[in-house]
Amino acid sequence: MKKMIAALRSFLTALLILTCFQLFAQKTDEVKLVEKTSYDGILNGILKEGSIIKTASFHYYILDEDVKLAAGINNPTITINKVGKKNQMLIQGIDNPVKCHRESDVVDTQFKGNFSGWTGSTSFSFMNGETWVQDEPGIKNYNIFQPKVLIYRTSDGYRMKIEGVNELLLVKKNN
Repeated sequence: MKKMIAALRSFLTALLILTCFQLFAQKTDEVKLVEKTSYDGILNGILKEGSIIKTASFHYYILDEDVKLAAGINNPTITINKVGKKNQMLIQGIDNPVKCHRESDVVDTQFKGNFSGWTGSTSFSFMNGETWVQDEPGIKNYNIFQPKVLIYRTSDGYRMKIEGVNELLLVKKNN
């Protein structure tokens, strides 16, 4: 009888420990809504890891993985959830959530005058009074009048995202 009680105690202790582990695991994978908003514009093509998305609520999210989009999703709803310690973005029209993180070190401005591209060491002037300089080799030609621009920190420096341009350009602030 004593052996049976001891075995039952061991079994119940093991069951209690297993239940605690299971509850802890569920808690860390719990999904919490961070925000539900939208993207103002059209999302299409492939968004590369490191791309920035500005939501209608004026928050900025950097994608931590590539996303293949269907042809032209106009003003899609975006839901940001926290799953454990990570953020995931759900984009209307995309089946799988996208890993992302929120970024607050962002310059959101507009070009002063015409944007004609870059030539290797191009200097860019913006409406906010700041000047930034191309910080990587390359030449691209464009002709866009006063496009909007986002400049944000990445692991390899600051990237510039120009409205109407698919490429991201590495830049540094001109002092």
